Amino acid sequence: MGRAKTAMKYIQDENPRKVCFRQRKKGLKSKISQITMSGAKACLVMYDENNEGPMTWPEDLATINSMLQEYEHQKIEKTPKVFDVNDYFRIKKNMVKAEITKVHKDIISIKYPTWHPHFNKMDENQLRNFMASIDVKIRACNHKISTLKSS
Repeated sequence: MGRAKTAMKYIQDENPRKVCFRQRKKGLKSKISQITMSGAKACLVMYDENNEGPMTWPEDLATINSMLQEYEHQKIEKTPKVFDVNDYFRIKKNMVKAEITKVHKDIISIKYPTWHPHFNKMDENQLRNFMASIDVKIRACNHKISTLKSS
C-alpha cells in the first residue's frame, strides 16, 4: 500500500504556492541530510520561480563543485555496458538451461515418485506396518551387502 498519487498542477494563488514550495524544500533538505548521515555524498540544487539563482544544500559551493567534478570524472571513467548479441544469446542460453533443468526434475519426479496415491487411503496403523516391513527389507539388504563385502 503506497501513498495515493497526487496530481501535479500549478497552484494559482501566490501564498499557497510559496508555502507549498517551502514545505517541499524543507522535506527535500531533510531527505538529503538523512542520506548524507548514512555516509553517502549528496547535494540539492533547486530554483525558485523568481530565478534568483540556485539554492543549494549544503550551502558551501566548494563542496558542491567538488561533488559535481567527482560525478563528471566518474562518467568519463566508466563507459556504459553495451548490450550486444553475445549478451542476448548468453541470457537466452541460461534461460533454456534453467528450463531444461526444471523439465529433468519433473521427469525424475514422475519416473521415480516418492509418494504413491494409495498411501493417502491408508490409515495410521497400515502406514506404520508398511514402514516396518520396509525397514526389515532395508536391514536384510544391508546384511546381504555386508556379507558380500566380507567374502
